[in-house]
Amino acid sequence: MPERRGPNVARHCRLAAELPRHRQRGGLAGGQATELLGWSHSSKLSCLELGKSDVKPADLMSLLELYHVASARRAELTALAEESRRTDAFQAAGLHLPGEQVAVLEAEADAESIWIWEPLVVTGLFQTEGYSRALFRTWAARFALPSGTSIAGCRSAACGKRS
Repeated sequence: MPERRGPNVARHCRLAAELPRHRQRGGLAGGQATELLGWSHSSKLSCLELGKSDVKPADLMSLLELYHVASARRAELTALAEESRRTDAFQAAGLHLPGEQVAVLEAEADAESIWIWEPLVVTGLFQTEGYSRALFRTWAARFALPSGTSIAGCRSAACGKRS
């Protein structure tokens, strides 16, 4: 039975993504790393690198030593592993949220930026020729549409019709 993942999914996934990068930088294949570590099954390394199981502190230290990871980076990855096992603030606050919602909130907390695009198009009653031209100019500038492209041509192309 696979090990239970830690409560902090975003950090767990980041750590899992770092492991194969460091292995590849060290010039090792998965089978070679497994053999050098003395692990009986290569599936253990695969599960760790895919984030399917938690990385035990001793296993993480063995991996990082094998991959010759610098001590500063090793400390960062160890801290990341500890954070991935720690109970998150949402559970500590006594909030009972579904796992999917907690995962989204954790990813949002870890994000460096969030970009939301919500185009606002005014309904047909308010669309005047001036409004349509301004809207098209904005879209053309944002999405680098070739100059001289007609609004009717774009609408026809979007609907699968020929102008």
